Amino acid sequence: MKWFTIDGIRTEIERIRWSHGKEFTTSISDVLTFTVAFGAFYMLCDLVIAQLLKVIGA
Repeated sequence: MKWFTIDGIRTEIERIRWSHGKEFTTSISDVLTFTVAFGAFYMLCDLVIAQLLKVIGA
């Protein structure tokens, strides 16, 4: 469990490869697109379920 020390944590942090430039922009746009699409999907599901509940009188 060498990584479970301060030096081990520092070593792991130094190994992280951070995105730059176009890759960073692409990643952000992918995340935002997915988030908006997922939110729209759940809003649509909520509206459909609410309408179904109104139809059956619940």
